[in-house]
Parts: sequence; structure tokens; C-alpha cells
Amino acid sequence: MAQAEILTVFYDGACPLCEREIAFYRGQNGAERISWVDVSRTSEDEIAPGLTKDMALARFHVMTPGGSLVSGGRAFAELWVALPAFRLVGRIARKGPLPWILDRAYGVFLRLRPRLQAMVPMRRARTSTSRTTSETAAKRRRGRISGPRSRPWRDTARRPPDRS
Repeated sequence: MAQAEILTVFYDGACPLCEREIAFYRGQNGAERISWVDVSRTSEDEIAPGLTKDMALARFHVMTPGGSLVSGGRAFAELWVALPAFRLVGRIARKGPLPWILDRAYGVFLRLRPRLQAMVPMRRARTSTSRTTSETAAKRRRGRISGPRSRPWRDTARRPPDRS
């Protein structure tokens, strides 16, 4: 590991939820000093000492600069400490019962993850549908598409009666 790296993050890039969250963290100040490893794209069985590909795909892991492997909610606390915008939250998350609580919350997320992942493509589909609808609406405004919205008799029905 290079001196400039704070820690190494192992994540499942094939998981739409994980990919979005990692993209958020990678956009943060300080993320350039972190090594980001998309485990789904590697063919190696052992990703790091003590970490197999199957383990890394099943649960979020980070390796600290000291070489300690941390997983689950505690791994998020380590990541947060490495990012200046989240450093205070990360330090607090390491104290008292909070690591235990984070691990339990992450365990709940892991049980819900398959259902949540199934929702992400549907959300993307709705987004692309709304784009199509927006494009259609723009064409209608330009007069290139006639359809249910271009009803001339509706316009005349709304006009006030001619009182001449």
C-alpha cells in the first residue's frame, strides 16, 4: 500500500446500491487518497490477506493502513474517519456501543439488500420513461406530434361566448 493511501475499500461494484454509495464517497474531498477495489471485477480468489472474494462480495470491508481488516458497520466508521466531511461522525461511530449498533444495523441492511437491489432497476426504468415523456412533451410543444393533447375543440369550448 502506498504511503499516501489512508485505507483500502473493498466493495461489490455489481450491486447497484453499493455502486451508488461508493460513487458518493468517491466524490468526496479526500477520496483520492483511498484505494477503491471493485471486488466484482477481479478474478482472484484471495483479495487481501484474510479476505476471499466471496467474503468481500457478501459484506463491506476496509483494510486500515496498519493492515487490520474491518467489516460491516465498523468498516463504514473507518471510511468516514478517512473522509474529512465525515471525520467527526466516524470518530463518534467508533466510540462506546455505536460500533455494535452499526454492525447490527448493517446486518439488517444485508437481509434487505436483495429486495432493495430489485427496486433500483425499476427506479432507473421510471427515470428513462419520464425522460421519454419529457421528450414527447417537448415535441408536442413544437407541434411535431399530434395526439391526445392537441384537441382544437377543447380550446373553443373554453373561450368566452361571442357577445356581438
